[in-house]
Amino acid sequence: MTFKDEKEFEAHVRNLITLNVASPSTNFRLLKANGIADIVICREGIHPAIYFIELKYESRSLSGQRNQINVTEGIQTEILKNRPDYMENHLMWLLGSQECEGGYWFISSKQLSAYITPNSANNNIDRETIFRGKASEQKMSEADLVKSLELWISQVTY
Repeated sequence: MTFKDEKEFEAHVRNLITLNVASPSTNFRLLKANGIADIVICREGIHPAIYFIELKYESRSLSGQRNQINVTEGIQTEILKNRPDYMENHLMWLLGSQECEGGYWFISSKQLSAYITPNSANNNIDRETIFRGKASEQKMSEADLVKSLELWISQVTY
C-alpha cells in the first residue's frame, strides 16, 4: 500500500492502531493530538504508561524527486542525541516508503541512529541503506507491525 505523503501514512497507521490495538475494549487509548511524536498511545490500568511513535515516510514530489527524510525538530534530535531512558523504551520510529510499498520499518532510536547520515545538518536518514540496503531485512508486513505494536505497548518497563 502506498501513500501520497506522510499525512496519509499517519492516517493509515492511526486506523490500524484503532482497529487492532487501541479499541474501546482494551486498556490502550490513542490520542488525537500529538506533541513529542506523531502518535501517542496511553496504557491505562495497573501499569500506566505513554508510548510515542514518530513517523517518517519517503515519497516523491510532483516533479518526481524523492523527498528528504530527516529529523529536524528539536525534541526528536535531542532524544536521538541524549537517549533518555524512558524514551528508549517508550518511543519507536515507524518508517515507510512509497517505493517499498506494503512494508514498514518499526525501529528504536538506537537502530535509527545507525542510519543518520554523518555530518548532515538536517539529520537526514540514509534512505538507500534503510529501505533498499542492509536494513531492508527489517521490513515487516502490516500483520507483523500490528503484532509488534501490541507486544511493545503491553510490556511493563520502568
